[in-house]
Amino acid sequence: MKEFEEMTLEELEILNIPEYITQYRNCIEQLKTNRISTRIVDELIGEPLAEIYQEVMNEEQRNTSLSLFPGDIILVYPNIKEQKSKDFRTCDFSGAVINPGSVYASYRPLLDNLNKNERYVLARTINVESGYFHNLPTTIAELEALEQNMILETPDQEIDFNHLNNQMGGYLPLQKLNKRRGKIYGKIRNSK
Repeated sequence: MKEFEEMTLEELEILNIPEYITQYRNCIEQLKTNRISTRIVDELIGEPLAEIYQEVMNEEQRNTSLSLFPGDIILVYPNIKEQKSKDFRTCDFSGAVINPGSVYASYRPLLDNLNKNERYVLARTINVESGYFHNLPTTIAELEALEQNMILETPDQEIDFNHLNNQMGGYLPLQKLNKRRGKIYGKIRNSK
């Protein structure tokens, strides 16, 4: 016979032992500690507890910060906007000129610290040529690697980390966002 943690909810219901079913549901509720684990539990509900737990641990480990917020779980929302340049700009990755009418991307990610319930954005927007879209970080590990390479000015085939370091001031400056107070979206402006 399988261990309790390796049985699906359906198998537990077939055994018809109410304590096991109650224990399974209690364990599921205890796993829902943040948005990552809640999403995974909702997707895998009914699967064995060991499988759900392992998936939650893997996902939380992938989103754990090592240097910017050591040990905290950070969700990165990339916020990449593709735009046409209206005037001359400099690509922060290569140092090349972005001419008016050329397509470029502005990158200013939102970092959501789930452990402390705080949100941050880059204090300065990074502008890159269209050829560098794939180099823009989408996870906390990629963002920390970009900052580490920028600080060390690591030689690279694609990105000029020396130029990026000069543009950003030596590190990726983060700006903490204020928490919203009250219900903002429910109000209508200029209403009587």
